Amino acid sequence: MHALASLKTIREELHRDGLLMRARGVPSGLLPQAAVAERRFAVPVRQGEEGGRGLVGLQNLGNTCFLNACIQCLAAVPPFRGFFLSNHHIFRLDTESTMRGTLALAFGELLHKIWQGEPYSSVSAGILKDRVSKFAPQFTGYRQHDSQEFLRFLLDGLHEDLKASDNEEMHQFMQLRLDHDQVASKYKGSSAAMETYCQENLSCVVAAFGGQMVSQIECKTCGHQSCCYDPFLDISLPIPSTCQSKEGDTEVHNSRCHLLDCFKLFTEKEILEGENMYSCPNCNTRSPATKQLKFVSLPPVLVLHIKRFSYTDVSREKLVTALEFPQTGLDLSAFAVETECGEMKRPAVYDLKSVALHVGGMAGGHYHAFCLNSENNCWYDFNDSRVSKAPIEQMDPSEPYIFFYQRRDVRLPW
Repeated sequence: MHALASLKTIREELHRDGLLMRARGVPSGLLPQAAVAERRFAVPVRQGEEGGRGLVGLQNLGNTCFLNACIQCLAAVPPFRGFFLSNHHIFRLDTESTMRGTLALAFGELLHKIWQGEPYSSVSAGILKDRVSKFAPQFTGYRQHDSQEFLRFLLDGLHEDLKASDNEEMHQFMQLRLDHDQVASKYKGSSAAMETYCQENLSCVVAAFGGQMVSQIECKTCGHQSCCYDPFLDISLPIPSTCQSKEGDTEVHNSRCHLLDCFKLFTEKEILEGENMYSCPNCNTRSPATKQLKFVSLPPVLVLHIKRFSYTDVSREKLVTALEFPQTGLDLSAFAVETECGEMKRPAVYDLKSVALHVGGMAGGHYHAFCLNSENNCWYDFNDSRVSKAPIEQMDPSEPYIFFYQRRDVRLPW
């Protein structure tokens, strides 16, 4: 009864916010201070396009393209949006969390509007932005932000709102994942580490996006190996220096970088020597060593962030390297730990569902999203309020910033 009473209070709070805004002449979902921004930055929607579900744009409230692109990408991932469209989140709210479940409710309501609204119309993400700002105050106001930074705070907030240790169905699913991804005996610690992490952090966010990496260090003096296991919700991939092209470069770069080249650089062996020598607990010496990252468990939904922005004490630069990537069949088995037979237990093959893109440079830029519509299997460009059918081949290869891939062989339990 207490949980139901709390949920009722939360719903009343969200409803009251909406009524207050409408009473002040603000469109539903916008913060009062965003009313002027909505009128200034709204983009007319494209007319005469074929209809379909999931083709609703998001109004720019004033430099909120970073938020809009991120939300459209998440809304295009079928298993994740399905959790909210089927209203599972309503029954799994943690009303004792910092946000008392209001962020998850606002996100779910927004996904319903995107997938049930009139095609090529637009809605506001103002209430969701307000909830995120309460959880992460740096997003208050209408300043441009990094889309990946916002994504991390949004997923963290949803995780806190939906975390539940007593969900038996989710426990069984995570245990099946661990069993499927279990590898050679020398990686037994991975299952224990991941199981402990999942027991303490069980939510739809971890179930969908959660994976595990192992950092392997091998002492070159005695051959001792040590492993450190780390969970992740997304992966930040570097661009190889051999194909880097910086903003403002006049030189024409003929070489193109492939997404797999980024994975190769991310997982290549690093030599630890000089000041970075390894303190080996086995031979009790500071010795040269090798360090390498590999994947132990790859998630149902893989989020890949491309490190296009570099910051130093004296400069800020954006890499505008053209990036090739597969729409289907991204196979990451080569970057996973091997079984005793020398192979990964199951292949890890992914298909692309959405991409957040960044246009422009460090001084000023804009985010939009290319998303695959699961209703008609066509790609669309979500540019704030404007939604238009656009083959993915039209995408500028220097713009991809965040990829959202879905794994073929894993089904989420909802």
